[in-house]
Amino acid sequence: MKYFIALAVIIGLGALSLYLSIGDEVSSVVDALLSVKPGFLLVMLLLMIGYYIIDGRIMQLISRQYNQAYTLKQGFVNNMVGIFFSDLTPSATGGQFAQVYVFRHQGISGTCASGILIMALISYQIVIVGYAAVSMLFQAPLIFSGGVGTWLIAVVGFAVNIGVTVVLFFGSTSKRVQKFILELCIGGLAKIHIVKDYDKTSKEIKGVFREFRHNSKELFANKKLFFDTLFLNALKLTLLYSVPYFAFLSVGAKLEIGQFPGLLALASAVTMFNTFMPIPGASGGSEGSYILLYSYLGGYLASSSMLIWRVITFYFGLIMGAVILIVSKDVRGYRGQESVKEDIEEIKEYEEKEEIKENK
Repeated sequence: MKYFIALAVIIGLGALSLYLSIGDEVSSVVDALLSVKPGFLLVMLLLMIGYYIIDGRIMQLISRQYNQAYTLKQGFVNNMVGIFFSDLTPSATGGQFAQVYVFRHQGISGTCASGILIMALISYQIVIVGYAAVSMLFQAPLIFSGGVGTWLIAVVGFAVNIGVTVVLFFGSTSKRVQKFILELCIGGLAKIHIVKDYDKTSKEIKGVFREFRHNSKELFANKKLFFDTLFLNALKLTLLYSVPYFAFLSVGAKLEIGQFPGLLALASAVTMFNTFMPIPGASGGSEGSYILLYSYLGGYLASSSMLIWRVITFYFGLIMGAVILIVSKDVRGYRGQESVKEDIEEIKEYEEKEEIKENK
């Protein structure tokens, strides 16, 4: 039931945002949508399918550090299930839990699964920030041409993602930072009696931090894996950021190929801003930021292309994820308890060794 409520919230906020943005241009938007060119719709669908396949490939490459038999199909299924639950939960918080569940049924232990997702997130954050930095460097006049609103979207989005990347990097690699976080947060919560058992809680979190450090070391030590994931993330984001260009073409906008880099840069700003929206699917924020940044091409074109962009980049993935969740054998399949137990024992042995080192 809660997912139906989340979907209703997404649709409702999106509809409200669209209504407020269209104003008295309803007839123009309707005319544009009725004359959509199907060839460009096909291009956008192919771009998104490519995006999802590349995401699955990233998952496959990292997962093979734990299971050499892990396939592209398994990575694709895992990613699509994660997208489905991320889209329906605030700040995409449900996706990772769902992916850990799927990993477990694909024969990878929950501990290893958490490490895979950590490595994937770190490499993604590095690329999304780097992509935005390049975009802002070379397309600053266009990004900031819309006044205070566009400044807010670009700067706040960039600053928040920089912060997330820094916290992820140092939080997953530095024992000192982890100790500081542990003492500050858990110690503070223990003092006000929110955390009842400080020793037990701190021990559990230390174990999580050890896993963070272990997986981060693996990612950065394996330079080929690290740079492969960076390249694939850059490629998949380029596919995603290309969708607005074709969305405008599909509703009759007269664009030149020279405008393509500028529209990529604006899409980067939209994505950066939406990553920290606490509403399921970033609904409302996605539509509003898109229209604000792309309105220089024409109000009705921005509104009509936004509808198409939102369906292709959000609802298409949501539907695909739901179908895969229902029909995929990978979600219900199981490699076997013995193999999973072996994985868990390996991680436990590593954690015990690390704990001995720390105590020394």
